[in-house]
Formats: sequence, structure tokens, C-alpha cells
Amino acid sequence: MCGGRDWDRKILDNIVVPYLRKNFNLPENFLVNDNYKKLRHIALFAIEQAKIELSLKTSSENAIIQADDLSCKDLDGQEIY
Repeated sequence: MCGGRDWDRKILDNIVVPYLRKNFNLPENFLVNDNYKKLRHIALFAIEQAKIELSLKTSSENAIIQADDLSCKDLDGQEIY
């Protein structure tokens, strides 16, 4: 299986999750924790948008995975961005 959702999950696991773990205090199981459901949803949406951006650009090999206004905090109360 190598469809769009498989790629989304690989990007989430190999790029987004390491970034979040490095910069924020998150529970070990935050990907399956209902308190972080919005974070998962927005992260996957941002990944999809970056993939679309890459597919539309013929001259660029890069895209930024970003999400605005997550309204989500880590265990220390720090706003996640």
C-alpha cells in the first residue's frame, strides 16, 4: 500500500512527530490521546496541504508544513505551533 494516507502517516511519523517531541512536552501516547485529537487532525491537514503545494509547483522541491491557530497546549501549558 502506497496511497496518500500512507504517505501522510510516514510524513507525520518521520517529520512532524520528531519536531513536536523536540519542541514540546507531550505525552508518549499523544497521537492516540483524545486530548490531542485536534493536534493530530490539524497536523494531517497541514501535511496534505504541503503535498498539494509540492504537486502544484514545478520548480520547487520544498514545502513548509505549518498550521495556524492550533489552540493546543503541551503538558507545560506552552502553546503548540
